[in-house]
This record gives sequence, structure tokens and C-alpha cells, in this order.
Amino acid sequence: MKVPDQQDQQIESWATAAWALTTVDRIDDPDGFVAECAAAPGALAFGLTIEKARNEMRTVLLDWAKLRIERGYDLPHISETIPAATI
Repeated sequence: MKVPDQQDQQIESWATAAWALTTVDRIDDPDGFVAECAAAPGALAFGLTIEKARNEMRTVLLDWAKLRIERGYDLPHISETIPAATI
């Protein structure tokens, strides 16, 4: 089992805080729901239920954060308790 390094832990902490800000809306075509998070512009997740859309958003936020770090960007600031990560 891989032990998470500091970068992984920072990404996980950021994604957890961002996930708490996720909003979900009903969509008509196809029937289901879309999840969005203001902390991760452009990140969307879809599901047939609110729960499935929110759960998918958790994975999307982790991937979004990892890609942002790989491209040399910081993670956006979310709250006073979790500062923007400079990795």
C-alpha cells in the first residue's frame, strides 16, 4: 500500500473542502443531476441521483486538483482554515 506523501495529503484536504461547497441541480436532458463546485471552475459531474452526482464530483475534484498541480498552478483558496496549496 502506498503511503500518501505531503502533496497527496494537501490535494486530499483541498478536495474535501471543495467537495463541501458542491452544488447539485436537476437537468432535463438526459434526466439526472449535475454537480458543480465554484472552487473548481469547469469541473462538472453527472449522476442519475443527487448522491451519485455528488459522489462523482469527489473524484472529479481530486483529478482536477492533480491536473492543476501537474500543470504548475496552485490550488484555489477555499477558506480560512485550508489555505491555497503551493505544491
